[in-house]
This record gives sequence, structure tokens and C-alpha cells, in this order.
Amino acid sequence: MDMSRQVIIASSSYEEKYYFNEEFKDLPEAVKEDLIKIAVSFVEEVGGTFNIGFDVEDNVEIYVEASADEEDILYDEIGSRLILGRIEKEYKEFFEALTKWYTMVYIKKYTDK
Repeated sequence: MDMSRQVIIASSSYEEKYYFNEEFKDLPEAVKEDLIKIAVSFVEEVGGTFNIGFDVEDNVEIYVEASADEEDILYDEIGSRLILGRIEKEYKEFFEALTKWYTMVYIKKYTDK
């Protein structure tokens, strides 16, 4: 298993759908619902593609794909950065708890095998 970067959820305004990584199916339903709400509302507001996952140091990482469609005149790059900052601040405790879950439950599950 590649532990370099783990994506939990990705959403796309281009495809008008989201993808929830089945590797994280053990997350509580309320957490899944919050992640979906965050990801979908982001792309509805500014467009592009949006991801929430874990970086190589096992910290929550939220980011917009650099490969946002070059011809997308509706994509708001400045708004995207502002909203990312707002999400990081508003959901700080949520993401800290998610990071703890990831290191204590998810990673342990794969290192104990």
C-alpha cells in the first residue's frame, strides 16, 4: 500500500460528482457527511477539483488540483485560496480529530498486518 498521499474525498465541478475513497469506509457516518459537505460545497462555490486527504507526514491536507481546466472561465482561483483558508480555520478541530483517527486507527490497521 502506498502511504505517500492518501485521498479521502475528491469532488469535481467538471464532472459534478464526488469520489469517496473506500479505504476510509470505517469513518463514522457523521464524519463522512461532513467531508462530503465540505468538498461538494467548495466546488459549487468556486469550481475546479477539490481534495481532502493526508500528506506524507500524516497530516490532513486540503487542496485544489493544479490541473484545473485552463478553459474554465468560471473557476475563481483567488476565491479558492480564500475559501481554503476559511475551511482550514473553521474545521481546525475537525481536521485535528481526523488526523488522530488516521494515525491511531487507519495507519495502525496497516502496520499491524
